[in-house]
Amino acid sequence: MKNLVKIFFQAEGTRPWAVLACLVVAAFVEGLGIAALLPLLALVDQSSSLANNEIADFMRQTLEAAGLALNFGTLLIVFVVMITAKSVSTIFAGIYVGYAVAELTTRLRLRLVRGLLRADWQYLTGQSGGRWSNAFSYEAHEASQAYRMAAEIFQSAVIASVYLIGAFLVTPDLAFLAMLIGSGIVAALWFLVRMARRAGKRQTKSIRHLVMLVGELLHSLKTIRIMGRERDFSDLFDYRANKLRTALRQRYASNALLAGMQELVTGLAIALFVFLAVTVWASSVIDVVFLGVILLRIVKVVNKMQRNYQRAIQMEAPYLSLEKLFRETGEAVEQYAGTRAPTFESSITLDDVDFSYPAKAVLKNASLTIDKGAMVCLLGPSGAGKTTLSDLVSGLQMPSKGRILVDSQPLTEIDLHLWRRQIGYVPQDIVLLNDSVLTNVSLGSQEISEGDAVRALKMAGAWSFVRELPEGIHTSVGERGDRLSGGQRQRVAIARALAHRPQLLILDEATSALDGPTEQDIWQVLRENGEGLTIIAITHRRDLARLADLTVEISDGSLSAWTGQEPGSGLASLPV
Repeated sequence: MKNLVKIFFQAEGTRPWAVLACLVVAAFVEGLGIAALLPLLALVDQSSSLANNEIADFMRQTLEAAGLALNFGTLLIVFVVMITAKSVSTIFAGIYVGYAVAELTTRLRLRLVRGLLRADWQYLTGQSGGRWSNAFSYEAHEASQAYRMAAEIFQSAVIASVYLIGAFLVTPDLAFLAMLIGSGIVAALWFLVRMARRAGKRQTKSIRHLVMLVGELLHSLKTIRIMGRERDFSDLFDYRANKLRTALRQRYASNALLAGMQELVTGLAIALFVFLAVTVWASSVIDVVFLGVILLRIVKVVNKMQRNYQRAIQMEAPYLSLEKLFRETGEAVEQYAGTRAPTFESSITLDDVDFSYPAKAVLKNASLTIDKGAMVCLLGPSGAGKTTLSDLVSGLQMPSKGRILVDSQPLTEIDLHLWRRQIGYVPQDIVLLNDSVLTNVSLGSQEISEGDAVRALKMAGAWSFVRELPEGIHTSVGERGDRLSGGQRQRVAIARALAHRPQLLILDEATSALDGPTEQDIWQVLRENGEGLTIIAITHRRDLARLADLTVEISDGSLSAWTGQEPGSGLASLPV
């Protein structure tokens, strides 16, 4: 229960006390609607104990003060008015809770995205994309539904309290009996709540694993199909799916058992109540009927509260999983220690830099100067450290020794966000949005106009095919850009990197899907139209070195740099 209270009162943007006030008002009005029946029943049977109690006296005095006659017509009108008020207040409370749930769902998803965007790169490289996809879709939805269940539990508790208070004012003995019966029903069925909690935890874990597996399947589908490994993957998926099936069965079984057994136990409880009321307390028929209705209402509310609690604790596991993810991203927020505004007018320098991953040293005593406006070609075998060097320049990674300097300013003293705003980056694995070419180039930025996008597409050699598309620059590229060829996707990605007029462009095998002449044409266009643009191009093609001002080869953690086409043909802009 502690977690549900936390979910309800600590949910961002939901104004829990206002929500609770709406629920309390709706519950109170419902109680008054039932109380309005008392004088009506008293008119039917003046000998009934219902004719002489505080609630009946209060209702009579209220009607007399309003100048209304105490007759069937008046009391029926009052009853209808109270029921109408109850319905209106319930609708209003339901809408208010619904708005709160929508607000919470949206905030949870925004918080996930912002946490993802702010997290340190080393933390993100150890995460699974499927975990985030599952958190964004399934866990955020379930967590918001846990909030809704918690709200309904509080409302049910208020309604049950109003009924019990009214019953105690009418006849304390029977009210006490009703309270015992309601408590007994909850206690008798509590084992099903524990069963539901365990099933909810298993379900959350199993769904997370399945979503991660499906995400990996989508990325590896071509490889699996070409190698004929569909059956192998299907067996793995079957194993994961069976775990989820078991958890779902337990969840649905506990829900069905609770609903069915509540009905059985409630029927037995009502029968016991009527038997005791007639034989032990010798109550009148009117008393038994009215208090039987009250008891039935109390038991139904308690049953609903227990069902909602059971559903809520099933949804508690996704909420706790989200909380864990929020804590992790909060602890892994990238720290921007530097505050200086970056300038890039002269050079970028690596000064005696070391960098290692946990299992491998990548760079050792690496020094290099990249002049402003130069085109630099990075060569080396896979895993040599070419991408790592570009990550160091962008500040995604920090050296374990040495410094990265931009115009003689240490990168640790520069505002990294402002520095990265001056960088354009194109990876080898291109991911395009399922949206128009324009949106893919601008990424939705209001600062990048359609004219800016066209300029960038021309620089990337993409405008010739984009303008021939059915809707031109407004044509959708499809899921992951599947409506375009590999080369076309790469050119659109290059245009995206150029759209905000960066001063540094990093191409990480970004032209690998293009044939040799087309790749050289794009490099040449970038050189001629870059307007002082500095380019760091990672490639395996040594023949492209002839287009570069500086070629750097990385091998065994060391850098070798030269100008011209081959080593020794010219002196590089070498170590500081």
